[in-house]
Amino acid sequence: MSYRAPQRLNVARKLLPGAGAAAIIIPFCVALFSAPRGLAQQAAEPTERPSFAVASIKPSNPNAGGPMINLPLGGRFSASNVTLHFLIEFAYDLSDDKISGGPNWIDSKRYDVDANSDPPFGGEFRKMTDEERKEYFHQLRLRLQSLLADRFQLKISHGTKDMSVYDLVVAKNGPKLKGAQGPGPKLHVAQNELDLSGANMEDLAGVLSDLTRRSVIDRTGLTGRYDIKLEFTPDSLGPGPGGPPGAGTASGLQPPSAESTGPTLLTALQEQLGLKLESHKGPADVVNVDSAQLPSEN
Repeated sequence: MSYRAPQRLNVARKLLPGAGAAAIIIPFCVALFSAPRGLAQQAAEPTERPSFAVASIKPSNPNAGGPMINLPLGGRFSASNVTLHFLIEFAYDLSDDKISGGPNWIDSKRYDVDANSDPPFGGEFRKMTDEERKEYFHQLRLRLQSLLADRFQLKISHGTKDMSVYDLVVAKNGPKLKGAQGPGPKLHVAQNELDLSGANMEDLAGVLSDLTRRSVIDRTGLTGRYDIKLEFTPDSLGPGPGGPPGAGTASGLQPPSAESTGPTLLTALQEQLGLKLESHKGPADVVNVDSAQLPSEN
């Protein structure tokens, strides 16, 4: 399975299985089959975690493309042109706006990482159940957390903070959703559309969390799986990771530019899917980078 941050939309952070055993390239980080976001995952770092058997961390080629994560079978982790900030996002299942602190270089220095688990774990991703996928990512993230603590001497502190969140709810006239026609979930994000097939509402909420850069909580009460297509104006999205501070509005979304012709994300949700996002304040998991060092030699 592989993931890449495209230049046009670098805010979606979902993982979806590809048609084959080795998979699909999608935007930025991974969160689709993880635990729901919003509350602190743990009050303190665990004293013992599983770790990778062997790992290599090297500076990236300065001419490399955007960040990419590849997850071969067996619990292996491979990433190219990624920052420590990016790795923390993946390891702790956080959006970038929920990470603060640390030296400036965690957002600029880029690395290639390759790590192997021994014994291997997991299996063919598309054959896993939802619970098996969640456990797979849980185990993978624990190993990555160990790697960051060992090689980057990463020390973090967890907490909760009241932040703006969205509830995903059914709009007044009811949902406009099509039942899933095949296995999934699978995700494709293009310049102005989102295709999410075989997905439940928790999956959709996860995608919307990253598009809006807010935690989105499923409150629809819908339990089925659906094939979802959404066309919207990309300019209605807030800045992605590394975007300029202060960009966007308090809602997490920007007003469309003068050249935009399509609906905003919020309007598209209601008109095309019969769903809407209701804004309120709620607790969110946040992480502060207390200290970090340049990675040790291989």
